[in-house]
Amino acid sequence: MYNTSKEQLVALQQAGEFEWESTGYLNFSDIDASIKLYDKKGTLVKESSVYRQGDTEILMTVVQDSGPYYLAVSSSDGNPSLKPYQLRVKTKMIPGEGHKERISGPDRYDTSLAFSNRIPDHSLDVVLLANGKNYPDALAAVVLNQVMNGTTLLVNDSDKVLQSAIDETKRLLKKDGKVIILGGTNAISSNVEKSFEKSFKVDRISGENRTKTSIEIAKKVKKNPDEIIVVSGLDFADALSIATYASNTTTPVLLNTSKITLTKELEEYVKQHKVKKVTVVGGKSAVTEDAVKKLKAAGVKNVSRVSGTNRYMTSVEVAKKFYPESVAVGIASGKMFPDALSGSNFASKNNMPIVLVNGHTMINELTGYLKEAKVEHYYIYGGKNSINANIVK
Repeated sequence: MYNTSKEQLVALQQAGEFEWESTGYLNFSDIDASIKLYDKKGTLVKESSVYRQGDTEILMTVVQDSGPYYLAVSSSDGNPSLKPYQLRVKTKMIPGEGHKERISGPDRYDTSLAFSNRIPDHSLDVVLLANGKNYPDALAAVVLNQVMNGTTLLVNDSDKVLQSAIDETKRLLKKDGKVIILGGTNAISSNVEKSFEKSFKVDRISGENRTKTSIEIAKKVKKNPDEIIVVSGLDFADALSIATYASNTTTPVLLNTSKITLTKELEEYVKQHKVKKVTVVGGKSAVTEDAVKKLKAAGVKNVSRVSGTNRYMTSVEVAKKFYPESVAVGIASGKMFPDALSGSNFASKNNMPIVLVNGHTMINELTGYLKEAKVEHYYIYGGKNSINANIVK
């Protein structure tokens, strides 16, 4: 926002979840004022200039391209004064088709870019790189986007995918931003690392296995958390269902890879950090009752489980518990991980759950939740091969 009297940028201070405000100096109350909205190329998007008592200007518009956008406040004659004005900015997310919008690309890598393209230029401190063909390391790192002001891009060793990811990273990162690779060289190769090192500072977070990698990630989320979330590290669905809540509350997500009990590494982590509360997501076949007993034996006072009879029911139960009312939801395939993973940061920023479907229909319980939660807007993750066109009418 520009202050006319000094031709300087005036910072907007966040006043609410989607609200910002600022005070500057403009003109006397009997002189007309105007507000102009410009896009990142400097093109005028809309202007409001109505002369009336008190000279309150209201500018309302809908934009679809990523930002940043700039507001210019000025008087009609360009004269500054000592009298202050107050500017309030309120934003609201609206799907492109009014009540629904599909966010997708030709493949999982382009879908990842379709989500990141909504982020303003040079606004991030971190870009996380995740293996586009395997999920464990990225699942535990979803919360890092919230903590470190970042987003996740899917990559592989393809020259085309790499160049697209590098170009997008250049657009997204601030001047002093960096890249973090998730997982070891078996997950993301040294070739990918070297390609990014030519343009960025690059770090790597990894462990000997997926549980240890999730622990290393957890350390960067919170040094000594009172609460953690435990999910199976052998499948992706439950971790994706809880991703938004974990991000919004900056709660570390730990992966348990044992089919029978709690892994030793996870048990030691809980003891060492004196974790007081654990939310287990998934049924007893995903995280066993013996694993729960081990958590309690390790000193956890409060262990609760959120689950359903299958992955689709579990996603509904997560949404019902943590998002009993929600204006919007993200709808993703429960059969494949990439689209929900790519869209988890988008869901977190817009405070909405991700619910899983089989690609063809919604289970009755999901339909009931959408009605009870008063959902109005639907974001469909991925192409029509993943979720058909009739899933939302």
